[in-house]
Amino acid sequence: MKKQPLLLFALAVLCVRVAAQEKALELTGVIRAKYEYNTQLDASRFQVRNARLYFTGATSPVFSYKAEIDLSDEGQIKMLNAYIDLNANESLALRLGQMKVPFSTDYLRSPYAQHFANRSFISKQMTSGMRDVGAQLRWKGSIGLPASAEIAIFNGEGLYNQSVWETEMNYSARMAMDLPAGFSWSANYYSALPNTAGFRFNYVDLGLQYEVGRFHIEAEYLLKQYEPDSIADTKGFLVTALYTQPLPERCFFTSITPLLRYDGMGGNVRYNLAEDAARNRWSAGVNLNIKPWSSYVRLNYEKYVYKNAALNQDDKWVLEFVAHF
Repeated sequence: MKKQPLLLFALAVLCVRVAAQEKALELTGVIRAKYEYNTQLDASRFQVRNARLYFTGATSPVFSYKAEIDLSDEGQIKMLNAYIDLNANESLALRLGQMKVPFSTDYLRSPYAQHFANRSFISKQMTSGMRDVGAQLRWKGSIGLPASAEIAIFNGEGLYNQSVWETEMNYSARMAMDLPAGFSWSANYYSALPNTAGFRFNYVDLGLQYEVGRFHIEAEYLLKQYEPDSIADTKGFLVTALYTQPLPERCFFTSITPLLRYDGMGGNVRYNLAEDAARNRWSAGVNLNIKPWSSYVRLNYEKYVYKNAALNQDDKWVLEFVAHF
């Protein structure tokens, strides 16, 4: 069963190649390989975090597509995006297929664009499972300032259970806007009714970014509510700051980026009712870039602070190589 997504994807690629001489087809991807050392366990491990391929193109002036597969997500093959856009014009498009739910700035980042080797708690724990099959209406333009908006509806069964007839679905909305002086903001809402849980999860997320010159600072806050009042609300946050300094031409690397992040979350109940313990974390590191968002080396240190101190076995050093092509 695990090989079926890969087989179907390979057949789809063969079909696309027949028309490749006439239709645009672009192949991109990212490979992330890392080594981690856990300072509390005095233990190490190697991982291929991603070996992801993206196939994008257009079959006509109004139809474009994207297919995305991860050949190694910590050793597992996963079929991710597979959608078609019907483009009314440069500003408005309707998307059908399987995709990320349009929610949270940090969650929507591609693996090569992440600031740290390990994702934030918002991106990994609190929004885990936010890929689904559905429809999304997307707009990008200006309302005095550059802005974008998306509304979407999804089955609620995830990527691999697409045959169920639904009487209630998941839905989301997102809006983002660029502001003067290097500021931008986003507001997000998502309501999910996963059958594995049997009750709704409602999310509200606000993000703020500031970028000027070589500085980038961002903050994000997420509130996760459960419709049964017996489960307490969960809150998550992150604050990230980084600075990119170009290096002399004689250097092997083209620039260096020191960065710092502080993030945290309360006790988080997942779709399958497993619970993540409340914790905070300091992450500090440096990225050595050969090309921005192309090839770079990450060196990070993560210091965890659990509400229940006895659970903390996660402090670690991380060395990661990233190749985006």
